[in-house]
Amino acid sequence: MPIAQSSPIAKTLTQIGLSDKQAVIYEALLNLGKANIGKLLPKIPYKRGNTYDILEELKQKNLVSEIEERGKKVFVVEPPTSLERFVDQQEQAVVQQRKLLNDNLNQLKSLYDLTISKPVIQYFEGVNGLKQIYEHTLCQQDDKKIMVFRSIYDDKRVYDYLMSYQKRRAGHGIEAKIFSPSQVTEERLQKDKKLLIQRKYLPREVFSLPTEIDIFQNKVALLSFRKKLIGVIIDNKDFADSMKTIFMQLWEKVTQ
Repeated sequence: MPIAQSSPIAKTLTQIGLSDKQAVIYEALLNLGKANIGKLLPKIPYKRGNTYDILEELKQKNLVSEIEERGKKVFVVEPPTSLERFVDQQEQAVVQQRKLLNDNLNQLKSLYDLTISKPVIQYFEGVNGLKQIYEHTLCQQDDKKIMVFRSIYDDKRVYDYLMSYQKRRAGHGIEAKIFSPSQVTEERLQKDKKLLIQRKYLPREVFSLPTEIDIFQNKVALLSFRKKLIGVIIDNKDFADSMKTIFMQLWEKVTQ
């Protein structure tokens, strides 16, 4: 009966690094001691051509040797101590592989960082699309802040939602710094305080933005309320850090 890949010895041999077929043939030769191909084939579940290929692999691993008897090739199993050398060689190969990886790891990391830093851009349309953008700003686990350049345009279709959104944003503990194109009244400041908002005035004749810009975490959102309601979120740390720097430089200079 041919040796099965599930035999205890075959399983052990595969666990130390032999393939399933190599393990079966090695076990068969271990039982036979030595055998020509005709004597070996009934003991294994493989065809002649495939068996020769696997025997060659075992010879390369120094687990099987080949001799000639009466004009025929005979395959001889090496003693089990040869398996110790085989395992040692694998360990040495792992050490070499580790060194090779360490020598090239910085280059691989640089390539990864270059790829992963490519901005991810999401596009949104309509009232529901802009609402989705605002909902994204609420998903902040740390550094709960948002910086906003308000647009000179508004849209009545999102007004009620924005009132609710600001309350929920404050409920999430997210602090907002906002540049507004409208004068900041004392009444507005009192309401803002409850909503965790700091607001400064940028006159539209000096700083006129047709698009609102929201900066939060590693993202920059642009929302257009003029004519067609559209918006995008750019997910990229460099973009966000650049916009935060611009915002804070301006914030420090504006006193109103």
